[in-house]
This record gives sequence, C-alpha cells and structure tokens, in this order.
Amino acid sequence: MTRKLTAMVICRIVKYCIVYFIDRAKYITHATAVMSSPYTVKTARERLARNLKDWRVKRGMSQDVLAEHSGLSRVFLSRLEGALETVSLDNIEKLADVLKIDILDLLQH
Repeated sequence: MTRKLTAMVICRIVKYCIVYFIDRAKYITHATAVMSSPYTVKTARERLARNLKDWRVKRGMSQDVLAEHSGLSRVFLSRLEGALETVSLDNIEKLADVLKIDILDLLQH
C-alpha cells in the first residue's frame, strides 16, 4: 500500500470511530437521563423502558435470558430499555408473560 492510500484508510477508520463513539455517547446520555429518576419519565415509551428494566432486574433476569424467552433480540431489548425503540402490544404481552406480570405493570406510573 502506498502512503497516501494508507493515510486515507486510517482517516476513514478514525472518522468511523469518532462517529460511532459520539452516537454511543448520545445513547448513553439519553438512557441515563430516562432512568435517573422516576420524575423525569414523561412518555409511555419512557415508562415502559423504566418498568421493563425494573421488573427484569426484580426477576433476576439478564437481557439475554429475557430475549431468549420472549423471542426478541437482546439489542432490541437494550434499545427498548433505553426508550429508543417502539414496541407492539403483542411484544409487550410477550414480555409481560415471560416476567409473569400483568401487561399494565409495564405501563403504569
């Protein structure tokens, strides 16, 4: 590889890493803000996110275990708990069934 080509490849890798870490920092900041206090929860999506995580932790389940039993992906559950993803009622029912709770427990204040 020539020096110019090597420099271009390195620049692309660095640019990709910077974009990735900025996006990741935004995700972590949003998820932390949503989960930091019950009083910051404003939308149904944020309530679901907080309640899903709370119930999962109470049941001693990891995201991997919940994903396996519900048929959903772990990445989807992670985004759901971060209030970054929408979810259908069918999938909320699946999650409630796996957690052995009423669906309303996931949506209440």
